[in-house]
Amino acid sequence: YEAPSTNTEHTLVGIWADLLNMEADTISAAANFFNLGGHSLLTVRLASDIRAHFEIDVPVHTIFETPCLRELAAVIEQGQQVSVYPPLVAVARESEQQPVSFAQQRLWFIDNLQGGSPEYNMPMAFEVEGDLQLETVKAVFHTILARHEVLRTIYVSEQGETRQHIRSMSECDFDIQVTDLSHLEGDVLT
Repeated sequence: YEAPSTNTEHTLVGIWADLLNMEADTISAAANFFNLGGHSLLTVRLASDIRAHFEIDVPVHTIFETPCLRELAAVIEQGQQVSVYPPLVAVARESEQQPVSFAQQRLWFIDNLQGGSPEYNMPMAFEVEGDLQLETVKAVFHTILARHEVLRTIYVSEQGETRQHIRSMSECDFDIQVTDLSHLEGDVLT
């Protein structure tokens, strides 16, 4: 065991303890994140926590390359492979249509080449046991739609230019279709 010796190391010990559900005083400055139980999903959370505590961005690949607490602290302190990003702010909506991002352009191009393939859709069916509170389900989906603009966004192409249009909630009326299969029995349902 090697005790943390810098403020950065002490802060990282606290972050690791929260993520790994460990006591902070058991985490050595020489410890390896992955040997203590860290994994790829926790690495993403670690990068987010580092961003929140130190107000800098350490790429996930840097955490994989420097999994030792002391080495990672040194990366943070020295600013190696670290980018400082401005805070995210809401974009002013000057018009109903906004430009698309580069990633959106690529997906739009691929979608047009494939002729409207459902490849990027994720349709699902849910099995519900007991009474279905349909109005509650509708209210939940309405809240999700209101909160996430991307779920209300459509893409329009005019004169060779693709733009995104974020629909208002009044334009997003929907209905949930329910198929009652309770009259079926046995293996038919599986």
